[in-house]
Amino acid sequence: MESIGDVIGKFVDINKFNAMTDKVITCPEIEKFISDNKMTSDEVSKSYSKFYEYLKEKNKFDNNEKTALSGHEPFLIMNCGYADVVYRETEEVIKRRKKAEFVKRLNRNSIVRDMTIKKQVLKILIQ
Repeated sequence: MESIGDVIGKFVDINKFNAMTDKVITCPEIEKFISDNKMTSDEVSKSYSKFYEYLKEKNKFDNNEKTALSGHEPFLIMNCGYADVVYRETEEVIKRRKKAEFVKRLNRNSIVRDMTIKKQVLKILIQ
């Protein structure tokens, strides 16, 4: 019986894979991340998919296209020996969320006030 790696290796175009990884690794942001975190070649190879995800989402974010998490900027971090992508809220998203929370709180307080007024009016009308 063949190993999974051998079977997958038959279907993957190695030249395309190498071209893609070279493109990903030569990105200045990723080169800086690798050197700043003193990543080994094993850690880098484990992180290819995350580097690719980061590049793809960062390009979409920079071009104001729809991303996986709209309004969230991708960042690279180290996680258990390999790179990982995290998404942080932008200032615009934070402002929108705070405004929505304020409106919700305002509506909640207004409804309570209206219900109180309605109850008082009903008491007056009943008496």
